[in-house]
Amino acid sequence: MAAACSLASLIGLQTLSEAPATFEIIEHGNEVSGDETTISAPSSIPASGAGEANDAGKSNMLFDAPRRQASSSQQDAKAAQLIAAIVNPAALLYGQVTAPETKSPTALVLGNIELRTDSWPLIGRPDAEMVFVELFDYTCPHCQRTHKSLDAAREHFGDKLAVITMPVPLDRECNPTVNSTHPSHNEACELAKLAIAVWCVDPSQFERFHDVLFESTPNYAQALSKARSLVDQKKLTEMLNSSLPSDYVNKHVTLYQRAGAGTIPKLLFPRTSSVGAVESPDAMIRLIEQHL
Repeated sequence: MAAACSLASLIGLQTLSEAPATFEIIEHGNEVSGDETTISAPSSIPASGAGEANDAGKSNMLFDAPRRQASSSQQDAKAAQLIAAIVNPAALLYGQVTAPETKSPTALVLGNIELRTDSWPLIGRPDAEMVFVELFDYTCPHCQRTHKSLDAAREHFGDKLAVITMPVPLDRECNPTVNSTHPSHNEACELAKLAIAVWCVDPSQFERFHDVLFESTPNYAQALSKARSLVDQKKLTEMLNSSLPSDYVNKHVTLYQRAGAGTIPKLLFPRTSSVGAVESPDAMIRLIEQHL
């Protein structure tokens, strides 16, 4: 009798120790509406062609990023190519034939949407084996807790895992799906645009700044001061004065709507998405293993 009571108590303790799930899983089909293969938006780069065929034999949609100015290294490469063409046109032609442009790696989400991993704010390597999209708000407590779990998962998977990070501010100023902005999200739009600006100016500093926004939860003035200490101040100011950060936020909101809007954080996988906070590192690791 005593042994039975002890066993029952142990089972009860185990049951109590397992935290209830704080998120739900949504399954997504792979239907494509009409003949559309690119989700367009103002200032986006047109797709070079139809997306890759999915498992059902239908084309995936290529979700293009807003247009970005070529980096200095890309500009230098184009200048060198132009000089080579002037000096020896045949050499340029030979180079074009023997060294075709490499295709950018892509990640599939929501059943039929592809994103170029080198065109969005990314934590990790563009050619990582496992890539998914995180929709979040820097001012969202549930997103902040999910960030901690995701950090642990990234340490677990190492370079195999990369995350396309898309801030979706819960602020009506830049997110029309929000009916009324809670005071806690009043600077959400500015923080999101600042993070994108840091990434555009110097991608190597983005992860560090991204972590600061989540872990220190600074207000905008504090975040701007930190950003200025990480990247070139003149370039940062120019980027913030441009439309590009807003263009990115608009695209993030568009994908958020495609994912059903509503609760964040959302983690978008090839055929599924999770909705709600993932507050345990173990739960995050299992989630990634099951859905990537």
